[in-house]
Amino acid sequence: MTTTNTTTTDGTDTRSSSRDRLVLTIVEAAEVLGVSRAFAYELAARGEIPVLRLGRRRLVPRKALLEMLGEEAEGASSAPPGPAPTLVYRLVAEGG
Repeated sequence: MTTTNTTTTDGTDTRSSSRDRLVLTIVEAAEVLGVSRAFAYELAARGEIPVLRLGRRRLVPRKALLEMLGEEAEGASSAPPGPAPTLVYRLVAEGG
């Protein structure tokens, strides 16, 4: 089994942090929201947090989560504040 070194010669970690990624796992979204893992999965199932389904994985788009929370995402336009809509993203494979 081959392992990949994820640190540079100056000791910097080359793996992307969740802050750099466009999507978060449900667990990472729970940490951002300050709720338990189980409650975050429940919120995702109810459609109360934005969810992108890729196969069996459920991911939370960072920008949509920040918009839902009323925070401006990096690089987002400066729209006037207002009520955050509940957004649900779903990708459904055709042909079952």
